[in-house]
Amino acid sequence: MDGQGVWRNRHGRFRRKKIIDHFNAAIRRDGEGFYVCQERDDILEKVYFPYEDTAWFAVTVDLGQDPPQLGLNTGRVIDLVPENLYTRNDGLFMVHDDLGLVKFAERALLAVAGCLRGEEDAPLFVLQGREYPLCEK
Repeated sequence: MDGQGVWRNRHGRFRRKKIIDHFNAAIRRDGEGFYVCQERDDILEKVYFPYEDTAWFAVTVDLGQDPPQLGLNTGRVIDLVPENLYTRNDGLFMVHDDLGLVKFAERALLAVAGCLRGEEDAPLFVLQGREYPLCEK
């Protein structure tokens, strides 16, 4: 999985949505890293995979909810916590209490573009009239 949440193998980028959705839904994490899993005949198969930054990606944003919601590549929905946002290498990230690091995919970045304000050296995330500084990590 690359830094934008795109699955690849030696032949290139995965193309079939059904396969991509299956892989995303099967993502888990343990002390050794991220893996995809499936259960067959009472046997749990785990395959660790390489990734950049994280394997959790916000792919949708619903700012109309209270609190606002992020839809993840895995199908899980979590709260957007503006206090936990930061930037790195032109990317937007959020630290989640249970998951750890969640990166905003391009589509999610576009959805929150109207919330981003300020100068490059002092960016802000503005939500419901409140300003949250975005530090660089």
